[in-house]
This record gives sequence, C-alpha cells and structure tokens, in this order.
Amino acid sequence: MNLFLDSCVVIGQHINLDPQNKLVTEFLKENNLTTYNDATTCKKVKNEVLHRSMKILKHYVNEGRITEEQKVTIYGAISNYLNKIVKMVNYSDFTNQSFNRLYYSLLDDLTDNDADIEIFSNFILWTINHNTVPVNPTFLTTDANDYDRFDTEGNSIALKSTYECLKKYDEEFKNLPRLVILKSEANNKCYDCIDFINK
Repeated sequence: MNLFLDSCVVIGQHINLDPQNKLVTEFLKENNLTTYNDATTCKKVKNEVLHRSMKILKHYVNEGRITEEQKVTIYGAISNYLNKIVKMVNYSDFTNQSFNRLYYSLLDDLTDNDADIEIFSNFILWTINHNTVPVNPTFLTTDANDYDRFDTEGNSIALKSTYECLKKYDEEFKNLPRLVILKSEANNKCYDCIDFINK
C-alpha cells in the first residue's frame, strides 16, 4: 500500500497530544505500515502542516502541556520529515488541464473547501503520473467532514467524481485509488474505485 498523507495525518503522527495521534498510530500498526518508507504528500500539505502544527504546539505550551524546548524539538521533527523524508509532489497548476478539470469537478461534487480539493487533486494526479506505479495508492485522512460523503449506492463521491471526470477525457488510473478515513467512533471507512467501476 502506497500512502498519500493528508495534513491531519502528518500532524497526528508527530504530535502525541493531538487527538488524531491514536487513530494514525493504530492504523499504521494494524496494517504493518510506516510513513517513513513509502509515503507521499504534496506541497499544499507541507505548507498547511508547518503552519498549523506551530499553532497547535504554541497552544500546548500555553496550556502547560509541553515545554518551549519540546515545542522546538517536535516542530523540528515535523520540518525534517517534510523536507527530507516523505516524498513530495506538486501538481497544483491551474494552467495544467488535468489539474484544472479535476479541481473543478471535485469543487462541484464534493466540497467548497479549496485546500482539501487541491490536496485530493494532487493525490489523483500522483496516482496517474507516478513514475513507478503505486501499489494500492491510498489517500489517508482523518477529515470525515469533507471526505466521508457518499451517494445513494454507497460510493465515495470524491472517487466517483474523479473517475467520471477522468473518463470523459480518456485518462486512466494506472492503479485504482483508495480513500481511507480514520474515525474514532466507528470502524475506519475505506472506499475503492473498483466498487463502482464494476457495477
């Protein structure tokens, strides 16, 4: 499984006090995965994580839950991870027809959260353009608000919208993508393009 990490996953992985930490840690352990070997993300996630993680860490310092020194250490580990360890892509280019079509297709069908749509569009283009075809390319997130949306047949709206958009332009996935939403109150949600392609 090749993971493409959403911002919340990177933050949850590195900040032990973050509510997402347990979800991310347990998922990786249960699936015998690590985000240090074969994980990818995009520049938009990097920028979000660097900004949001500093705000979160400052909040924990102000609450007395971590020290200033711990804040610097944790932020340094996050920065090192994003700059030197995780693979980074950047397909965010509105002059690129594929990105443009995907972005606006998702904007119409999924959510009006520009950042999430940009990140998910990067995931899809990585799935198509990856130099070596990813094995089970999987978008990993804890953001149920924007991604846990499905049609009356139980299909993921994000994946179905993407598939329908690409099909119009004769573009194909090299390997069908998956969407995994880590949730605390119920079983993790896993959507797969194959579910509705075969219908």
